[in-house]
Amino acid sequence: MGKGPWINGRTARALALAAQLGTAVAASLGLAIGGGLLLDRWLKTWPVFLLLGIAVGLLASWYTIASLARELPGQKKRNKEHNLKDE
Repeated sequence: MGKGPWINGRTARALALAAQLGTAVAASLGLAIGGGLLLDRWLKTWPVFLLLGIAVGLLASWYTIASLARELPGQKKRNKEHNLKDE
């Protein structure tokens, strides 16, 4: 066995971000689609709320991915540079 940790800090942060993204996307889609299916079953409107659930789940996933991307290391510097160019 080698010395030191198997995973360095940068790799651990990347793995944590990947896990967070996967969990957030799965939860957003799962809850929205599940809610759509339950509403369709309850109101007997078969594909209507399922399709709305898919759309809402995709939008929620996109929003989550965008908000997590803004928190990436180095994004603050790039955002400041971009804002200065716009002015």
